[in-house]
Order: sequence, then structure tokens, then C-alpha cells
Amino acid sequence: MEKQANVFQKPVVMISLALLCTALWGSASPAIKVSYELFRIDAGDFFSKCLIAGVRFFIAGVVVILFEMACNKKVMMPPLREMPGLLGLGLVQTSLQYILFYTGLAYTTGARGALFSSLDGFFIVLISPLIIQGQKLTPSKLFGCVLGFLGLVLTSAGTNLTQLAGFSLLGDGAVAMSSLCFALSFFYAKKLMERMSAQTVTGWQMVLGAIVLIVVGLAGGGKMYMGGGAKAILLLAYLCLLSSVAYTLWSVLMKNNPVNKVSILKLFTPIFGALISSFVLQETPFTFTNIIALLLVCTGIWLINREA
Repeated sequence: MEKQANVFQKPVVMISLALLCTALWGSASPAIKVSYELFRIDAGDFFSKCLIAGVRFFIAGVVVILFEMACNKKVMMPPLREMPGLLGLGLVQTSLQYILFYTGLAYTTGARGALFSSLDGFFIVLISPLIIQGQKLTPSKLFGCVLGFLGLVLTSAGTNLTQLAGFSLLGDGAVAMSSLCFALSFFYAKKLMERMSAQTVTGWQMVLGAIVLIVVGLAGGGKMYMGGGAKAILLLAYLCLLSSVAYTLWSVLMKNNPVNKVSILKLFTPIFGALISSFVLQETPFTFTNIIALLLVCTGIWLINREA
């Protein structure tokens, strides 16, 4: 296990796997938009979105659990005493995060939603000194956060900053709170992973959190149109796969590295999202503004990581 941990602590391995995770998460946004069309889910249909998210994370969690069992060649169950902790993690990292996210998106613009949904990396950098002994918030880290935030602003709104004007507590506030849930959940997950494997923690929190999303979706009358054919099934399978792979790898990286070093790399998610959307959805191409945003994000990450 120590040898495995050392592999994930190598900078090249850590950065490569983190970029793979952010690329997968970046591809989720256009994939989810297409899935809404295939499953006939309207933009404002909150409960159907909860339902499809619940189905996606339930399947993804089961895949992670089965994969760990296959690797260990035995049926593996977390100790009964750990189930409340896993349920709590699932409620925050999966259920509450996505309920807040979908609620917020209904009351804000796409540009502001993209910006506020990407704040979790900053939250972790700012909160770490309060939770982890030895972590300090230095001027270099603060400046790195500022540069990274400017990069996100350019990615979300380009040069038309009027798209970010105003602030809606129910919209922008809810999306920001979903990012805070994601950030806080990984501090708790890191504690749980001291006693359990990253796969166990990831798989079970997704399954338990997904059940809550499914219940909320069904209780509110959410529906999934199942006549989308093979394309809909394949797209749902891809979303399940990317969630299982990205969340598991991210958990392993968070377990074996300082949270600051890994979490701030999540700033690449909207960059990948913009790039992939330009091809999949034929949206605005990867412009010069996006390149400047990428440089700002990279510089900010370097400033934060050199002292992490």
C-alpha cells in the first residue's frame, strides 16, 4: 500500500490523473445537455434532473463497488459502524450538492452558474488552514487564487463581463453552496479514507447519496423518457463511467496528497468543458480569451502548489 501511495504522490502521476479527472468532468456538461434532450427533460424540470442524476450516481457507485470486489476477489462490505459516516458523506457530496446545483441553475445565467460551480478549489485552499494543522494561507496562495479566479471569469463570461452582473442568492448563492459542499465533503472523505479504501468510500457514498436523489426525483414527479434508443443508453453509460472513474481517481489522489495540491487542479474542469463543448455542441470555439484564461489558471495553480 505504501508503494501504491508513493506512485500517486509522484507529481507527474498526480497531475496527469488529476487532468484526466477534470477532462472527464469537463465532458460531463455537454454530455448532460445532450442527455436531457434524449431523455426529454426540460431545462426547468428540477425533479427529473434529480432522478437522472440519482440513477447515474447509483450505477456509478455500484460499478466502483463491484470493481473493488473483483480486484480483491471477495465480497467487501464496509463495517456497520462506518455506514452513518458514509451516509453523511453521500448526503453532502452527492445529494445536497446536486440538489443545490440544480436549484441554483434555475435562477441564474449559464455564465454565472459556470463560475460559481467552479469555486470548490478555492474553498479548499481557504478552508485548509482552519482544518489541517500546518497549512497556512500565504500571500502567494492568495495571489494564486486571484489569478485562478480571473481565469474562471474569462472562461465563464469571456470579455462580456455584463453576464456576471448582479447576484442572486437563490441562484448564484445555491450554486456556490453546492461548490462548498463538494469542498467540505473531501475533508471528511479524507478522514474516512484513513480507515477504508478510496474505492469503498467513493462507491458507497455515491450509492447512498444517489438513493436520496432518486427518492426526491420520484416524489416530485420526475420522469425519464426511455424511448431514446441505443444513443440514450450509451450516453447514460458514459456518464456513469466518467463519474465512477473520475470520483474514484480523485479520491485516491486526495487520500495520498495534500488537499491543496490536488483540489486546485479542478480549475481545469471549466477549461476542458469549454473546449469539449466547442466540438460536441458546436458552441463558441476555444478562443484567444480562453487561452488567456488557461494561462491565468495555470499560473495560479503553480503559485498555490509551490507552497502546498
